[in-house]
Amino acid sequence: GDVLVYLNAVEDPGNVGTIIRSAHALADATVVLGPGTADPYSPKAVRASMGSIFARPPARADLDALEGRKVALEVTAERELRDVEVTTPIVLVMGSERGELPAGVEGVRVPVHADSLNVAMAATVALYEVANRMAADG
Repeated sequence: GDVLVYLNAVEDPGNVGTIIRSAHALADATVVLGPGTADPYSPKAVRASMGSIFARPPARADLDALEGRKVALEVTAERELRDVEVTTPIVLVMGSERGELPAGVEGVRVPVHADSLNVAMAATVALYEVANRMAADG
């Protein structure tokens, strides 16, 4: 599809399921499971997905193999997501670790007033922004 959500070591199955649900609901997007990510078919993840896991089953792939512009939400990034041109395909890279971004991934931020957002909330906000922008561009 036009929008992919790549999960980089998202260890909490509730977050994995919630992201699958948001990806399906907001952008009809597919979630791609990277290394260190919780089992999306665990009971907790399936419950959190509210059935979206069956409508949009997640895929497994290396980040390098995915086509398109790759952006990751980073609290400290210079650019805001709303200032980034949304070209498709686009890959939203969501991770839990504070490490370096993988090569070829640009960091963007969503302005928040607290230190950070839970990864599932951050993914939902990013998906909403991307879907909105795609709709506006027609």
